[in-house]
Formats: sequence, structure tokens, C-alpha cells
Amino acid sequence: MRAPLLVSLLAGFVGLTAAGCAGADEAAHFGPEAVPSARAVAALTDTLAEARSTTPRRAAIRRALVRAGVTPFGDGRLQARFQTDLGIPLVGGFIPGRHPLGRAELVVLGTRVDGGAVPAVIEAAHVLVQRSQYATVPERTVEVAFWPGGDGVRQVLRSSLWPRDQIRAFVVAGGEGPATVDGVPVIRLDVDAGGVDLAAALIEQTAEAARIPAPSSDTLATRSPR
Repeated sequence: MRAPLLVSLLAGFVGLTAAGCAGADEAAHFGPEAVPSARAVAALTDTLAEARSTTPRRAAIRRALVRAGVTPFGDGRLQARFQTDLGIPLVGGFIPGRHPLGRAELVVLGTRVDGGAVPAVIEAAHVLVQRSQYATVPERTVEVAFWPGGDGVRQVLRSSLWPRDQIRAFVVAGGEGPATVDGVPVIRLDVDAGGVDLAAALIEQTAEAARIPAPSSDTLATRSPR
């Protein structure tokens, strides 16, 4: 009689532990110290796996971005211009910059619309949005973009309505290419890490790229009254 009772107690303990871990993971997914969630990445992966063709996949990405709190592209001119250039509308949105000057500058976070890094990019965007609700981060505006293939950096540069001289950096999940394109730095991350680890790396690199450098001592000396 004791063995079945012991098994039952152990099963209950395992269930409570799993529920506690899930609850902790969910709690850490929100707030000023938000971190990427393995459960969220897995759920996004499952959702996108069901949308295999291009049109349903783009629609699923758009819905996921809205749920993540990303402001979707609403400028018809941007959609039309990308449609003309590539035959496929750009999917994505913006996380507004929180610095009064930095918000006019842009950092692009993105990947191929049909790639395996899409869930990690969406999860990274969710965390950046969560943190932005409690602190002045990101300082620069972040564009979250998904392109149909090829050289996505050049595609976004060609189609973006953002002033070229205000685009500060690209953070790209996957793909190969130069470290700079038209003078804009491109940070490329290997997607082999995958999942939550890739999301964490994307958050770190995007947050750093979206930070406005502190003025140097020479600049401060120049600005100070004589």
C-alpha cells in the first residue's frame, strides 16, 4: 500500500514543481526585468509551423507582433513601395524610441520571413516592449522586420521611408553578408543557438545598438560655458 502512495506523492510533487517553474517562467516574461521565455518561443514555433505557405505565415507573424506589443506598419506608402520592389509586402512594425532625440534614429532587428529564427525575433521584440514600459529603453526606435529572402538589409534600406542617415544599425538573425551595408553596421547572429538563447542574444545586441553613446569629455567641455 505504501508504494502506490509514495508514487502518487512523487507525481504530485513533480506536477507542483513543473507548475511552479512554468509560473516563474511566465512571471519573468513580463515587467521591467523581462527575459525571454522558452515556452513562448516554443508556442510561436508551433504556431508558425502550422502556417507553412507565405501568406498565412505573414499573417501569423503580424498577429504575433501585435500580441507582443509591437506597433505594426500602418503606412500604406511603405507597404506599397515594398510591394513594388519585391512583390511581397514587408511584415513588421516599430518599438518607439524612448529618448527625445534617439527616437528619430533607427535600429533594425530582423530575419527572413521563412526562416527558423522568426520566433526568437518576435520573442526578443516582446521583451524589448516589456522593458520599454518601465524604463527609457530602447533609446532609439527599433524596427522589427521580416523579409522574403535574399539580402534583407539591402531590401529594408531600399524600401524604408526612414532617412538613410538616421539608420544606425541592423541586428540580423541568420544569413551571411558584409559587416556594413551602405555605411550602416550589420550585426549578424548565428541561428544555431536557436530558441530562447538566440532571443537573449538578439535582445542584448539590439539594446546595445539602440543605446545613445554618452557624450565624451571633449564634447562636454565644448558645450560648457566659458
